[in-house]
Amino acid sequence: MALPDLDTAEGRQEAISLLDPDFHGMMERKGITEVLQATLSNAGVKSIGIYSVIGETAADIRQFATDHCNLDRGRQVVAIAGLIDLWNACKTRMVTRHKAEAEAVSSAMPPPLNKTEAQDLRAKFEGLHYRLEDKVSPSIGTLESLFEQMDSGELKVMSLVQFLSKEDQEEEPLPSEKADELMNENTDMWEALEAAMKDTTVKERYFLTPAALDAPGVSPPLGHEKEHKGEARADQVTGESSDSRSACADKDATGKRFTLKVLYLFAGAERKTSVVHYLARLAEKQGWALDAREVDLKRGREFDLTQSQLQDSILKEVEQGLFHVIICTPPCSTWSRVRMANRRGPPPLRSKEHLWGYPWVKRQFQMELELGNELVRFSIRIWETVAGNPRSCDGFLIFLFGEHPEDLGRVEREEDGLVLFPASIWQIERLRALVENDCNNIFTSHLSMLLGCSMEEADSAACHSRRDQAMGSPRMACF
Repeated sequence: MALPDLDTAEGRQEAISLLDPDFHGMMERKGITEVLQATLSNAGVKSIGIYSVIGETAADIRQFATDHCNLDRGRQVVAIAGLIDLWNACKTRMVTRHKAEAEAVSSAMPPPLNKTEAQDLRAKFEGLHYRLEDKVSPSIGTLESLFEQMDSGELKVMSLVQFLSKEDQEEEPLPSEKADELMNENTDMWEALEAAMKDTTVKERYFLTPAALDAPGVSPPLGHEKEHKGEARADQVTGESSDSRSACADKDATGKRFTLKVLYLFAGAERKTSVVHYLARLAEKQGWALDAREVDLKRGREFDLTQSQLQDSILKEVEQGLFHVIICTPPCSTWSRVRMANRRGPPPLRSKEHLWGYPWVKRQFQMELELGNELVRFSIRIWETVAGNPRSCDGFLIFLFGEHPEDLGRVEREEDGLVLFPASIWQIERLRALVENDCNNIFTSHLSMLLGCSMEEADSAACHSRRDQAMGSPRMACF
């Protein structure tokens, strides 16, 4: 194919039209003449990437300017300086672009789309068809997602709600005072809060996660009317043994003081505000002794719950019914939906479609993913063992407490509104079967209900949930 004739204006325009839009735009900003732009195009230098590696030093660019662009070093110094300036800008641009693409790939996110390319794509569409209004023109984020599917050769079925328009993306939010007026006009505070909590995205992003990660321990309520709040709650945690003995008895069948035996898995570091601390207070009020076994890697290397020998030992003890209360709260780091909320934090490693992790997870995140999988699988084995052996060796129903973030459905990414579907352990078939097949002895509650409660209030909430059950007393609490 013959190269365009650079001696004519039409030929130069034809050569320039073959340049990448972002490269052409950069040359325009640097003041590169039309003749030089066309010359570079005919020389095969049509992109920022190619020009950024055309030489390693400024001397190489000077040599390129004289050999391939027919510039004279003595008389056209300014033009050569412009090409060197362009080369420096291209190098900087490519370093930034490569870094952004690498971060996108490592976090399993679509690579960023150059705005100049998007504008050129829109211009070509309008030239062939019709003018696009912003309300029907796809946003940059939508195009990034589509281009990633095309590059990988894996086109996915997408619903219309997943396509965000440019107008929606660039729409300015209401001033805060106007938003307050719209949300709270003629309403009581409790009604406004109730309405806000129905929005699962707002609830997760701005309430649950910040509260769970950043909130200090809840202080006791002030006021004389609440000084003795919770003191009589322990007698409500009743439950009965197979021979109708109360679990709240001060003494066991031998006449000795009753000892409440607790197993706390994933207990974290030792602290005064732990669950065991409050259980000790409740047991003391009830006249019981407390024997609590707390297991966590932070307590010592011998408490590493990824070790199969330790897992088997604990499972055997649970099967033998050596505990009255079992608390099993596996970490939720890799299961958190907040990883999909924006691109500012650690990348998502799993989704609803890939519950146990993306097949393409990079090596640097593989260990974190496998750790999250192993601990959740072990927790499910604990819960299943209790379901199969519901009573302790002395005949009491075992109270099992498990906690993990609820499944709130889809999440829209902040930057581009892309709809994603996070993973949740409540989507795992083994766990769903455990809850659904044993619903009479299991109650569920929301984490948000307990975030602002003291331990006594949380205990009361559990008791009220228990009394609402149609049969028996609870032995598993799922949050």
